[in-house]
Amino acid sequence: MTAQSPSPALDSPHAVFDRYVRAGLSGDRATQVGLFAVDGVLEFPFAPPGSPRRVEGREQIRRVVGGNISPAGLRVDEEGSTLVVHETTDPEVIVVEAEVHSEVVSTGARFMVPYVQVYQVRSGEILLLRDYWPAWAGPAVSSALATGGPPA
Repeated sequence: MTAQSPSPALDSPHAVFDRYVRAGLSGDRATQVGLFAVDGVLEFPFAPPGSPRRVEGREQIRRVVGGNISPAGLRVDEEGSTLVVHETTDPEVIVVEAEVHSEVVSTGARFMVPYVQVYQVRSGEILLLRDYWPAWAGPAVSSALATGGPPA
């Protein structure tokens, strides 16, 4: 993916975001979860009914993230996807805009998921990740993986 921002310090919000994304692309949920503070918070403001909107604490986040979609059936088009990282006036906070282009490996069906994420990071740990992904994305991608077609 193409990220647009300066080179970050190792424990900066941008560096932590980069590690979070790389772990996600490789399916390494343990590393993703390990980036959260023990009392970190993961929020999904646009989560569909029946899905959690707020998850508190690293162990609870582990339970939720561990059940998310595995990247095994998907291939992310890193060259075609875009990430823009916006620094804020708060040195602990970044805002990320993304358009992630992916493909269902079994069929070649392609799709794009837009989202915005807000990260609050202190001392190399995620205190808060607010993930504004579209509510249709999770069920649609799960359906595409199950049926082999494009997300509905």
